[in-house]
Amino acid sequence: MLNHVKILAKSNKNERFNNLLKILENYNLKYDICDVKFRNHYVKNIVVPVNRTWGVKRFVLSAHYDNFDGSTAANDNSSGVAVLIKLAQFMQNVKLIYRYDVVFFDREEYEDRGSEQYIENIGKDNILGAINVDTCGFGNTIMLGPVKNLANSIFQFITKEILEQHLVQLINKTPGSDDRSFENVDIPNLSIGIVPSEDVPLILAIIECEMDGKDPSTVEGLRPPTFVETTHNGTKDNIKYVSENSMQITYKFLKHLIEIQNQA
Repeated sequence: MLNHVKILAKSNKNERFNNLLKILENYNLKYDICDVKFRNHYVKNIVVPVNRTWGVKRFVLSAHYDNFDGSTAANDNSSGVAVLIKLAQFMQNVKLIYRYDVVFFDREEYEDRGSEQYIENIGKDNILGAINVDTCGFGNTIMLGPVKNLANSIFQFITKEILEQHLVQLINKTPGSDDRSFENVDIPNLSIGIVPSEDVPLILAIIECEMDGKDPSTVEGLRPPTFVETTHNGTKDNIKYVSENSMQITYKFLKHLIEIQNQA
């Protein structure tokens, strides 16, 4: 997966887009491109359909491939894209009960327009649920949330026993990615990322502040978590900080979820 990140981690959007298509083609992962003007943005989403023999309703697995201006987006979010590429390879070679769209969203960094366009195009009633993957290349602890959404029946396969087999920290509120678009129209959704274990107390404290309506920056001693430095031109926003092991942790968790979800 790290090799894929190296290919994708480019500040030029067109280069990132074309390199992603080449990787998909190398693995014979068939894809559709939705290239449209949507509201105030031009959007180029890439959709890899998986298991088209099961109805019209589908489960969405997503990661944004676009980059914050000036950033090569190595961790945010070439790492998530690389994880989903490997997951799509696995999924095309196993028996599945569910129909899936593995979607690489454009314009997450700019108002989530890619995911909004996808939902409007597919229709919310045709989406069973979604798991969004973002920043998976730096750390050892999976962040999964929001917790309230785990109560939805579509996620009943994610049991306490499954979570105990992986290093997972449940969170009440996500940092915010394309999961926001699904949440805004009441489509069951979860978000997955990975962070260093030492970031966990900080993240939980920040979430608590935000849910209480407080500004975390005004709380004495509450500093930003380290993983933030790997995003948006931060001091660690570089390919050398992306770890194969971190992506493997995320991949193995997602693979396990897919296996459990599709048990007959």
